[in-house]
Order: sequence, then C-alpha cells, then structure tokens
Amino acid sequence: MRRSVLTGLLAGAALVASAAGAQQFTPQVRQPAFPAGTGPRVVIDAGHFNEDRADLAPLVELLNRDGFRVSFHESTWTPTALAQADLVVIAGPLSAARATMQSAGADFAWSDQARRDAFTTEEVVAITSWVRAGGNLLLLLDEAPVPAATRTLAEALGVEVRNTRTWDAGQRPAGYTYPPDDLSGSYIMFTRERKTIGKHAILDGRNRDEKVDRVATYLGSSLTGPFDGSVLLALSSDAFDYWKDAPERGGAEHRVPAVGRAQAVAFKLDQGRVVVASESGAFQVPAGGAEDPDNTLGKGLAFKGAQNQQFVLNTLRWLGRVLP
Repeated sequence: MRRSVLTGLLAGAALVASAAGAQQFTPQVRQPAFPAGTGPRVVIDAGHFNEDRADLAPLVELLNRDGFRVSFHESTWTPTALAQADLVVIAGPLSAARATMQSAGADFAWSDQARRDAFTTEEVVAITSWVRAGGNLLLLLDEAPVPAATRTLAEALGVEVRNTRTWDAGQRPAGYTYPPDDLSGSYIMFTRERKTIGKHAILDGRNRDEKVDRVATYLGSSLTGPFDGSVLLALSSDAFDYWKDAPERGGAEHRVPAVGRAQAVAFKLDQGRVVVASESGAFQVPAGGAEDPDNTLGKGLAFKGAQNQQFVLNTLRWLGRVLP
C-alpha cells in the first residue's frame, strides 16, 4: 500500500508543457465558474496504478483555470480520505502496473491477471456511500483491461461496462489516417446531427456558447447506465464490441453488437452525482501517433474538429454543482 498523500495545487502549465503530445495545447476558459482557487476540492486518484500524472496534466490545468482546487490521493480510498473531496476523479485504475502486466506478453490486456479488481470491497463501499451522501464522482474507464479492473465499482454505481474494445467505424472523424482493415483505431465522432449526442445540462452548458454539438473519442469500451440516467454519448447501430478470452484459456476472439450502448452516461445517485465515461482520451491530450503523425489535427482536448474541451468542462461543472 502506498503512503497516503494529498498534494497541493499543481503547476498545471508546467505539467502541460511536459506531457507527451500536449506541448502545443493550452486550455482556454472564457468565463471561469469560480474565482481562482476557490472552487470545489477535486481529488484525483493516484493510488491504483492510474493514468500517469503527465497524461492528466491538461485536465488538471483546465480545472485550475476554472477555479477548482486540485490535489492527488496516493493510497486506498477510506471515508476519511473521501471527506477531503467535493469531487473525485478516478482515471484508468488497474490492479497492477501496466508495465508489469505488459512484460507477461502482448495479450496482457485480456489476461486473467489484468482482469483483477483494482478496488477492495471496503473501497467500493466507501466510495458508493460517499457518493450517496452527496459526493461527486467522475469515473474514466478505457479499453480492456480497465473495465474489468473497475467492474465491481461500476456495478455498485449501477453501470454495466464490457471489458472490450469498441468500434463505430461509420462515425469516424474526418482527416485521420485509417489503415485498411486495421482495428487498432476506434475513432468515433458523436454529433447532434447523427443523434448520438444526448440531452443533458452537460451538453447544453450555461449558455449558447457552451453548447456541445460534437465530441470525439479514441478507443475505449462500451457501457450502459442506470435506467434513470442520461446517455451523453450514444453508440450507433453499426457499433460493435471486440474482446478475447484470456490467453490462459485459449484467447478466442469475440464480437457482439454495441447498439443501444454508450461511451458516457450521467446520473444522480441519492444525493450524489456520477459521470462514467468508457473512454478517457477525450479528457486528455493523446500524442498524434500514426493516425496524426504531425499533430495537425490533435486528439482529445486538443482535437480541433470537436468540442471536447467544452464537453469536459461542462462535465466537471455539472459534478461541481454549477450546472443543474
């Protein structure tokens, strides 16, 4: 178990400059929700082999610029730790270090080891109780193996997520290089025009300038939320989920339709609020890669063809009780 630490506000701009693929990105907030350093306390999980802090630097800077107070928690979740937070962000938790699992072989994402739960029963109880009492949670998942490692927590919140990779090829954003028959790039553009953008305060914002019409995601899995929740990003009738059995059990491949499923949902749980997204890239600034080698289009928060930054900002504001 790592030592529990709550660090102070980060020097967000410096971290943004050091994050891979994020050198040309600076978050912009025209009308901050709170005066600097006076907003809700956001505590980011860093105790479950999560996303690297450098990868989360653009999100931290966006939060800082909107007036939120940001810190990291480097141990297990307890009622005492949760009491220090108004909003908790959990991004890409795993049961072991990704590098350790990768050393076991190329198919580590589908292995039984990678499917192990990232959270103890006591942590799941603590988190869900905190939410029900008025806490606010942003749970950012991704492609396999993250959904499996988070399944117990997700199910306790009323969310069912598949441990898969999800494709919706007919909804791909324009401009990227897509190798023929290559399933490694599941780039999805959700739009109001295609009716894959839902109806929610997160998507409407505070005014017309903050309305979200286009959100792009990169890789990820699929989920369904509670019956009384709101779908934010709906997969189309062409979407499908792909997964493999664990290599220890033969590694057989599977595909099933993902129609009726989503990549982001929002809902209230008693007195608390929850947003679960099954793709975390939209909340970061991924490097260009083979699809965008010169970073001319950008990805995630930096993608020029969508309103990812506004979507993320509205999500945090809804969880921060700025939006109804």
